[in-house]
Amino acid sequence: MTRSHNDVERQHERSPRVPQRLETWKKIARYLGREVRTCQRWEKLEGLPVHRLHHTRLSSVYAVVAELEEWRRGRETFETNR
Repeated sequence: MTRSHNDVERQHERSPRVPQRLETWKKIARYLGREVRTCQRWEKLEGLPVHRLHHTRLSSVYAVVAELEEWRRGRETFETNR
């Protein structure tokens, strides 16, 4: 069975290139084009929107791409108003 061009297009629309949720510090840093430590510092000092899932011993982090983009736009506005 062959798939039509429309089927391939629909599948592509459902699977965007950038995930909606970035699951590790490395993925968050790669998305922002920075080092992990820079992103961790931004979380503490500049409000980078990172969420934590708490586990028994440690926690894992994730970020929502839409929230990162909103944060980034806010920073750009702040930088241009300086």
